[in-house]
Amino acid sequence: LTTCLVLGGSAGARSINRAVMDAAHELAAIEGLQMLIQTGAGDLEAVRKAAERAGLRAHVSPYLDPIGPALATADFAVARSGGSVFELALFGLPAVLVPYPHAAADHQRANAVYFARAGAAVVIADAELTPERLAREVRRLVSDDESHRRMSAAMKRLARPDAARRAAELALETAGRFR
Repeated sequence: LTTCLVLGGSAGARSINRAVMDAAHELAAIEGLQMLIQTGAGDLEAVRKAAERAGLRAHVSPYLDPIGPALATADFAVARSGGSVFELALFGLPAVLVPYPHAAADHQRANAVYFARAGAAVVIADAELTPERLAREVRRLVSDDESHRRMSAAMKRLARPDAARRAAELALETAGRFR
């Protein structure tokens, strides 16, 4: 089975949840697909019911905590493009990124473009996220092994596993200047 992880941020993402619900029958028809879907609390039951009605093999949860096991299980992700994109990179997960259009300084779009230019992700603007487009991108990541492999390798190249240590060193170095 190929596992698609759907992350809408800690509060969920209504547009992503709605696209998953509306595409549930198409997604259920993709051979070998199973989904881990983080909905946030608001859409939990609606997404769960849509998945059940469609016969979609899915585990639907309001929040995935800790996130590590879900990232380790997944083969690719559909996600917002805030800080979670850097977690996706650590696990080499190709992604369909749907930037939150109202993020501060449009940082989610900037993140998404960065990952897309590196060949690690496909970007769908929130306003352009349709059930058909979602299903098409998911189907491609399930069925096109070469594309999946290339995107995964690109994601791994963007990973910065030592980022926390480097940030701490920089903070200590900066603090030392003000003694």
